[in-house]
Amino acid sequence: MKRVFTNLSWLCLASLLALSSCRKKQTFEERIVEELAAYNQHEAPKRMDEVTVMDSLRYEPESRTIAYFYTLEGLADNDSVLTEGVREQQRDGLLANLRGSIQLKPYKEQGLNFEYRYYSRKSGKLLMRFAFTADDYNQ
Repeated sequence: MKRVFTNLSWLCLASLLALSSCRKKQTFEERIVEELAAYNQHEAPKRMDEVTVMDSLRYEPESRTIAYFYTLEGLADNDSVLTEGVREQQRDGLLANLRGSIQLKPYKEQGLNFEYRYYSRKSGKLLMRFAFTADDYNQ
């Protein structure tokens, strides 16, 4: 009986190894989609400060872009407050963070694009949008 159990154990182990070796290897883009979905499920929405909530992240394969979706509320949820100077300061800050980000290094090494979209809590309207390519963050 012990010999049958041992043979059965080896047969099960061999079957598991064979099945796992047949599993399709995940592509980089499939891994991005999976990682962002996990982030959205466990971390989003996430309050960034008193006027900003990060709602979600999404990978857009056609443009090879990781898109961040934010909602602005309170004082920032106003077109008149978002002057050209404020927009420029926000863009410069995002680019500096992107350039210095260690967490985004694997994505930057693949030359992915990054986009940041800010929407109004009141109207749902797009208030600001910033897009960066490898040429921007590799300077």
